[in-house]
Amino acid sequence: SVTDAQGASDVFPTVIIEAMAAARPVVSTRLAGIPESVVHGETGLLVPPEDTMALAEALGQLIEDVKLRLHYGRAGRARIEQHFRIEHTVAPLIELLQKTPGASTKSTERRASHSEGATREHQIAYIIDRWPDRDLPLLERELEEMKRRHVPIVAIVCELNSHARYTRAMEKMAPSLEFLPDQMVIEAEWRANQALAQKLEEDRAQQSVRAPSAIFLRQARFALALAKLQKNVSHVHATSSGALVCALILKKLLNVTVSATIEARPALPREWIQNALSECVGGRLRDRQLVRGEWFL
Repeated sequence: SVTDAQGASDVFPTVIIEAMAAARPVVSTRLAGIPESVVHGETGLLVPPEDTMALAEALGQLIEDVKLRLHYGRAGRARIEQHFRIEHTVAPLIELLQKTPGASTKSTERRASHSEGATREHQIAYIIDRWPDRDLPLLERELEEMKRRHVPIVAIVCELNSHARYTRAMEKMAPSLEFLPDQMVIEAEWRANQALAQKLEEDRAQQSVRAPSAIFLRQARFALALAKLQKNVSHVHATSSGALVCALILKKLLNVTVSATIEARPALPREWIQNALSECVGGRLRDRQLVRGEWFL
């Protein structure tokens, strides 16, 4: 397993569980949930992603040592039996589902009370392309300030940066963030809506200044997934130039207003940013030369 160009990787490869269940020795990489099943030096061997020399050495070690192969295979099978049997893994899910009726009743009661009173307050969606992001050092402080001022925002992370080191502020903020599904789910949603996907790509083709294809297709997938979320959103704030691509697509899909924060080193060309900002109702810029206008802070 490796991390691809978009930062995605296998979360918990089924093939590893199947190999261990078949008492086969496993060599894999230290990514995501793999170390939960493959315990280095006990049930198999783990190497750094994309380290070809380490991978070759691990394979060579198993090829040359029959007893080690058998030991890892048996230990792997024992670990599967102990921790990954369906009877064990399904129990927490059953418990969660059994709690659902009560939760649904409470939700129904809350919805009923809202319908009797005033219309629900509209929310502001804060679109975060990737989190944590070292290019957005003040994001956690900004969200905390919004919360303190009772601004009705919902902060949505499009992609989790699993390799980043978390500060105390990040750990404190994490429970209040919402995260899009993993890449496989987002890709499935994109493929299931081919007509809309084609329409978005045709709209991009007609633009005189276009976002780079790779960035556009990534953000378009996020936008399609976000559009499915019923958050009663009336305004979208993009926390970076990349997220602004997503926000402008949501503007078309959901008829919302958009604002943006443009980072010091934007991921998109200056000319595209200038055109995109003309569709925003406001925002914040690190480089004031990107646009002329008193309404940008």
